[in-house]
Amino acid sequence: MKLSNINIIAIGCLMIGVSCKKFIEVDGPQTSITQSEVYSSNEKATAAVSYIYYDMVATDAFAQGYRGISMVGGLAADELKTYSSQLDYMQFNTNAMLSDNLSLYEMWSDAYTNIYRANSVMENIAKSPALSDQVKNQLNGEAKFMRAFFHFYLSGLFGKIPLAMSTDYNVNTRLARKPLAEVYSAIVADLKDAQSLLTDEYLSGTNTATTLRIRPNKAAATALLAKVYLYMQEWANAETQASALIENSTYVLEPDLLNVFKATSREAIWHLQPANTPMFTQDGAALLVTGNPASASFGFTNNSVLTQELYNAFELTDKRRANWVGTLTVTAGTFRFASKYKSNQTNNTTPEYLMTFRLAEQYLIRAEARAMQGKLTGANSAAQDINTIRNRAFDTPGLKTTTAVTLTEMMAAIEYERKAELFTEWGNRMMDIRRWKGFANPGINRADEVMPKVMPEKGGSWTAYKTLFPVPLADIRKNPNLDQNPGYGL
Repeated sequence: MKLSNINIIAIGCLMIGVSCKKFIEVDGPQTSITQSEVYSSNEKATAAVSYIYYDMVATDAFAQGYRGISMVGGLAADELKTYSSQLDYMQFNTNAMLSDNLSLYEMWSDAYTNIYRANSVMENIAKSPALSDQVKNQLNGEAKFMRAFFHFYLSGLFGKIPLAMSTDYNVNTRLARKPLAEVYSAIVADLKDAQSLLTDEYLSGTNTATTLRIRPNKAAATALLAKVYLYMQEWANAETQASALIENSTYVLEPDLLNVFKATSREAIWHLQPANTPMFTQDGAALLVTGNPASASFGFTNNSVLTQELYNAFELTDKRRANWVGTLTVTAGTFRFASKYKSNQTNNTTPEYLMTFRLAEQYLIRAEARAMQGKLTGANSAAQDINTIRNRAFDTPGLKTTTAVTLTEMMAAIEYERKAELFTEWGNRMMDIRRWKGFANPGINRADEVMPKVMPEKGGSWTAYKTLFPVPLADIRKNPNLDQNPGYGL
């Protein structure tokens, strides 16, 4: 991004003070001297925003790696199982979460720390006379987008959450959890603002146009807004936002599945440039299995593999299984693992970026939105969007199109495509089965139908309250207004 990591880190620390503090402990606004220094030029102010992205790829917490949402989301759903004996991991895997789970707390606090950073950017930009209007708009748009981004994923994990809309320490330490409808309303407002402030261009760290899609632009805000509307069941709005991206010639489904997660992916709407040199993602480092996972019995090592339930769900000739699922056969047996990312610490000749939003997901968002509006088959239908995804996934002509015609059949087809296309990406599967009603029994949650089938393989048991994670105990103890999700003790 043309700004060195050293400069980004230094300015990021100035922006937030002691950046290693957890959200609940972050000090109030810094002195006017510190503020004026950080926001004294377009370049330094840009670095303040860039620090959020740097933190996402430099830390093994919310966004990536062993404690990231893709890993723990897969473990908490029917995608992954682990051979680890590390307690935090076992709790995700068996859905026996405790509120003092350290990994869960680190995810929660990392997300809120970055929300604090986004709020700090917005507050300080408003007070800075040194920045150009163009840069102010861009950075405000990025900050609003990032605040919406973290609030959205937190709500996917915990349900009701505190809405942190300022850097006021006295307010933040006493925030109560807000109902999901209120959370979504705030997220939508931020994303609409971001759309109006951001442009179609991707910008470098010096705010010049670039081909790298590593800073959020208007399309990134649109991608998240489409997803939020889908979760809100505002089907027409979800279709409209997804269509805006699908009809944008900047974004193209990569014909070769092996190119989807590369740095040069034309499918990427927004992806994150790794902090590592050479460039490999921490998701690649965490999910690629290079040795007997059953022997890696302690710690956060490469011992999480695909469940047999997920592997068996793939249609036999689905190229996503052939290209995105790795196989390791050792004396202990044959293990399948997620290999969307091919690069890790020892094999990193091809730069890969951490995918956040991509075009294939927008087709699936639109397919579901259309299905729920009764647009099942024919032109501009759910079937048409599913067929676009299947056309890439299958070589056999007869398999390139769905046979679904009823709403029940179409939702089953959409579930399969989301499961096969988006596995181990940002907790999509976990949040899907939590938000959907049961297919066989609409009176229960889809997770209540899915999870009992896989729990014998993973160990543990399933009860309905486990569709949400427990709110971290450490923050409940510090904040008298913060309550716990049902089913979890303090």
